[in-house]
Amino acid sequence: MELYLVRHATAEEAARAGGRDADRELTEEGRERCREAARGMVRLGFEVDVILTSPMKRAVQTAEILGGSIGPKTSVVSLDSLAPGGDHAETLRHLVHCGKSGVMLVGHMPDLSELASVLVAGNHETAFHFKKSAVLALSVDGSPGPGSAVVEGFLQPGVLRRIRKGE
Repeated sequence: MELYLVRHATAEEAARAGGRDADRELTEEGRERCREAARGMVRLGFEVDVILTSPMKRAVQTAEILGGSIGPKTSVVSLDSLAPGGDHAETLRHLVHCGKSGVMLVGHMPDLSELASVLVAGNHETAFHFKKSAVLALSVDGSPGPGSAVVEGFLQPGVLRRIRKGE
């Protein structure tokens, strides 16, 4: 299984209506930078069957942009365990039963860093600093679980934008 962990793109500091954190939307700059990063992922040959996303609006919007760039057959599915403070064990259980070879997870910091640490090191002690729209590419032989993943690449958004341009 190929796993791609992506932090949501740049969002509003505060939600427009209601003020709920869950309702914060991507900024126009965030949308554009996410599209550019997605084009870099496509140029690198990322193959994704499904995108699992936090239900927070900014993550869903990021997942939709990524899905639209990666391919029309890429489905986007909301997963509560990817919300801030979500249950990593539940995310891993979902991955075990997912049955897909290319899975992208869109979420938040510090949760993505913690999930990456569990997948790579089997604990919460390894820090991965995800900038907004960054992607951590992992490969997993067998069943996804603690310590099962190998880092294939960790690309920050500026690098993805340069790749998109062919630099």
